[in-house]
Amino acid sequence: MQKLRHVSVLIVDDDEDVRWSLKEILLSTPRFEFEVLEASNAKDGAKLFEENHPDLILLDVNLPDVNGVKLLQGIIKKYSSANVIMVSGIERERLLKETRFLGSKEFICKPFDHRIVLNAIAKVIDKSPTYMDI
Repeated sequence: MQKLRHVSVLIVDDDEDVRWSLKEILLSTPRFEFEVLEASNAKDGAKLFEENHPDLILLDVNLPDVNGVKLLQGIIKKYSSANVIMVSGIERERLLKETRFLGSKEFICKPFDHRIVLNAIAKVIDKSPTYMDI
């Protein structure tokens, strides 16, 4: 039996339902063994990131205390190789380009399609072309 790859993920989103949905999507895939950390604001997200250095961060753009783009900038400034996927309910080309320029690896929009989420995660984690190949 093949051993599952352990992947730690930090979900930073102020909406508890969104965090729950993302966690359920992560736990539904048989390819990885996910350890999920959660934060409802940028301050707690930054703290959990510093304490745990997760393999991946799912980061909401709109947070109550600090804009997620600012948090992305801070993380990438300190850890240029951090794997960050931005999450937003607003799909704007300018925002997508800005966050990619600043260092995010992918951008996913709410509401989530589980395949799109898993494709983005697979691309970032192990450079797989699509989840369909997993």
